[in-house]
Amino acid sequence: MEKASYFKKTIWLLAIVIGLSSCDSSSSDDDNNNSADYFIKAKIDGEEIEFKGFPNIALDKTATGNGNQLVGSASQSTSSNFPSFSFEISDPTGIKVKTYTQAEFELIFRYSLSGTNTYHSQAGQADDFQITITEITDNHLKGTFSGTITEAINGNETLSVTDGQFFTKRQLD
Repeated sequence: MEKASYFKKTIWLLAIVIGLSSCDSSSSDDDNNNSADYFIKAKIDGEEIEFKGFPNIALDKTATGNGNQLVGSASQSTSSNFPSFSFEISDPTGIKVKTYTQAEFELIFRYSLSGTNTYHSQAGQADDFQITITEITDNHLKGTFSGTITEAINGNETLSVTDGQFFTKRQLD
């Protein structure tokens, strides 16, 4: 009887160990992120536009070695640059977690439908565009953005950018 009880306990213990070791660990480590996790998205005049899988960001440290320029971009595929979002921020004190406004920093956001049909934040009179960096790691950047963009060639049309978010792979500096 004691032998049967020992055998049952051993089987139960083995089942528990196997069950625990096969559980999926949900870690937020950067190494677990693949390109499908990355995105840049926003509502353009209320319509959600999202680019998944191909967005990237690079911090350029060439000026003083502390990350003076941030360049981000996203498109639907690696074979075409259109449609796309892209943005650049320059900060002489280095890119860091904070809100960057067009009024205070060299900042531009672009929404390109084709090579000749582009809207950007510096084309019009609105000076309201802002990008907030919420997280910087060795492997990725996260943040939000919003503001007004204007058609680049003749400036006749403006678009509202709301609920902008990005989670992008950080390219090597």
